Amino acid sequence: MENQLPLRDIHLPEPNSWWPPAPGWWLMLLLLVVVVAIVWWAKNRYRQRALLRSAMRQLKAIQATYINDQNSQSLLGELSELVRRVMISHYHQEDVSSLVGKAWVERLDHELESDQFSQGVGAVLAQGPYQQQAEFDEKQLIALVKRLIRKVLTPEWFGGWSLDWARNLKSNLMQRGGRVK
Repeated sequence: MENQLPLRDIHLPEPNSWWPPAPGWWLMLLLLVVVVAIVWWAKNRYRQRALLRSAMRQLKAIQATYINDQNSQSLLGELSELVRRVMISHYHQEDVSSLVGKAWVERLDHELESDQFSQGVGAVLAQGPYQQQAEFDEKQLIALVKRLIRKVLTPEWFGGWSLDWARNLKSNLMQRGGRVK
């Protein structure tokens, strides 16, 4: 026993720390965030598309009713109600529910970026539903309402952000003399 070597005691390594995680865990976290973002985006887009599908089904039902009974005044009232419901469902109720007459059709013009509602066939929506008999082109009005529904209810990218910012930036730069590739 006297010839023992001077050995030190066995030193165990420190236990592995949970922080910082290994690169694989970072990739898993990133993948989880991406999957959650995609699911959220898809769910919102599906909801928006559901509104569009519902409004288009209602428009087809109104059109079928008109084809059966040829009552243009009933068609006008139903189209007016559908347009009002579409606008209220997409925008805040306070913003559009109180608009009537010229202000209403100007708001619809603003949505389509045209004057089809104030100067064209859509002008009948301002006063026509409240009259005994209104003269209008039924096919053109149905087509105009369809365009409005598609414009208002078509989902934008990323749940509210559209690519209009890129077009606006390009047009602003072009107005200032900048070059855009």
